[in-house]
Amino acid sequence: MNVLVTGGAGFIGRSVLSLLQISSIKHLSIDHKHTIQENSSCILMDVHNTTLLDEYIRLSNVVIHLIGNGETQLCQSDPNDSFNQNILSLQLVLESCRKLGGKKIVFPSSAAVYGITEDVPIKETCPLSPNNTYAHHKVICEKLIQMYHEQYGIKFVILRLFNVYGQGVKGIFTRFMQVSKQPTPTFEAFGVNQYRDFVYLGDVANALYLAATKDTADNKILNIGSGVGTQIRDIIQMMSGVYPGVSVIERPSNIPLYDHIADITKSRLLLGYEPKVMW
Repeated sequence: MNVLVTGGAGFIGRSVLSLLQISSIKHLSIDHKHTIQENSSCILMDVHNTTLLDEYIRLSNVVIHLIGNGETQLCQSDPNDSFNQNILSLQLVLESCRKLGGKKIVFPSSAAVYGITEDVPIKETCPLSPNNTYAHHKVICEKLIQMYHEQYGIKFVILRLFNVYGQGVKGIFTRFMQVSKQPTPTFEAFGVNQYRDFVYLGDVANALYLAATKDTADNKILNIGSGVGTQIRDIIQMMSGVYPGVSVIERPSNIPLYDHIADITKSRLLLGYEPKVMW
């Protein structure tokens, strides 16, 4: 087996590469920027350079495609950039896989594709109802992958990630820490009664690794979360204990409130996935 990781310099990419290195699986990594890790073998290149892309995919059996913009607000404010990073980069990888044949792609989608749901925990059969640019683009990515599987035989595993947290990940933890550094630290909290499924970065990397190295989940879509719902209020209380100097102000939400908790039964059965870290 030879694995190609696109976007290897990102926070998820670095964690996946560490697992591949530990397991001694042959691998390559490409990114448009260098990683800060000194021992990284990440190759500096742009995925739009299709000649080089073909060369590296030719050497690989499996592609873990991690290039993309996962920041919802940035995707909303610049949908063209979101299209280029999230959809076009995937299309280029899929087309290279089609031309070369015999490839498998592992792709991180998002729980955002479900939108606002009433039933929790959320199963993979839940209807998709994206309600922002990022989520719509992730749905398009999933459909592209399924089309290339149906028409050209490319194998795939799509992982719908819930609320990822960990070093380098932007989210409520990072925002709270950033606020704590301000002269008058005040954290505005919205929708504190909502439940979210927070999944640790290392567990996400392990799920991607399992999807790449096993064939038991081929051509399936799986939820990746902790399987446990945590109220936003509890996260804020925990962070307030760590940073007691931060004032927390609860604000009414101007968007609909909803709960997101993953049903990870399929991931457990097909991948042997088991989250090891709870916040």
